[in-house]
Amino acid sequence: ERPVVRELSGGNQGTLC
Repeated sequence: ERPVVRELSGGNQGTLC
């Protein structure tokens, strides 16, 4: 579970992916 890392790269939608 590392959605936070993708959030920084993309944003809110990055967390969903």
